[in-house]
Order: sequence, then C-alpha cells, then structure tokens
Amino acid sequence: MIESFRTLASVIAAHPNQQVVGRIRLQKTIRLLQRLGLPTDYLYTIHFYGPYSEDLHSEVTLLKNLNLADEESQQFSNSEAVQFTIKATESADPTLVKNYQPKIDIMAQAEPVILELAATYDYYRDQGSDHVTALEQLRQKKGSKCKAGNEDKALSLLTQLGLPSGT
Repeated sequence: MIESFRTLASVIAAHPNQQVVGRIRLQKTIRLLQRLGLPTDYLYTIHFYGPYSEDLHSEVTLLKNLNLADEESQQFSNSEAVQFTIKATESADPTLVKNYQPKIDIMAQAEPVILELAATYDYYRDQGSDHVTALEQLRQKKGSKCKAGNEDKALSLLTQLGLPSGT
C-alpha cells in the first residue's frame, strides 16, 4: 500500500490546476473518497463543518515539509475568514489515484456547501443512522445550509458517487 501522504498528494494533484481550494473541501473530499475505497485510514470525528480528521490536517503539513504540496492563505477584506489553497507540486503523482479520477472530478465541481452536507450526511449513515435519522442529524447540525435545495443536491452528489443517499 502507498503511504497515505503520497495518496493525499496524488488526490490534490488530480484536481483542476492541481489544487484544492479550501481545507474543508479537502477534508470532505478525502472522507468521501475513503468511503469509496481510497487506501487511507484517516480517523474522522464530527466537527463544526462536518467530518474532520486531525490526522489529515497533520499530513498536509507533512506534504509541505516533503515538498509535495504548498499551501497559500488569503484573508478576505472586512472579514476574519481565511481561505487556504493547497497546491500539489510537480513531485506529486496524480496517476496514483487514477481509478478515483471520475469521483474526484465530480466532487471538484460541487459547490463547497453541497460537498460539506454530503460528507456530513454520509458520516451519520456510516455511523449507523438510517436515512431519516441521518437527515434529522444533518438538519440539526447544519441548519440553514440545508435550505434552498442544498439537501437534495447533497443527496444527489452522493448518488453520483455511488454512496448511500436514501432509504
């Protein structure tokens, strides 16, 4: 098995422009890919923005130290919000995850909130909740993010990925 940090670098390199815009997006993408069989074993717990892995966060730092990725931050004016962009270097090999490329492409096109809702719903399902209970937990956790058709879009995303999205 390939070391998880090399797999992580490969997933980043497989994205458009060899970059992932947002740490939250990276967390959710890896979580869903892991559910699809990506050979990593990051442990996830439920956090503010849904499933979160401290191990994954640490490995991004490792990627930077090994010159497999760079990370840039941008602070938005009139806000304390900071957005991070993780970009693979030329040393990262996207072909290591070529079997997952279609799924990566689907997730890369998803709006961040849809990916966040999909990963959170899937987390609850993976923890043993049935569809109805997982939706209730999702609504309780995410509140207004579930409005405006976002919940349906998240379930549709899971269907496209081949993950459970209903009864």
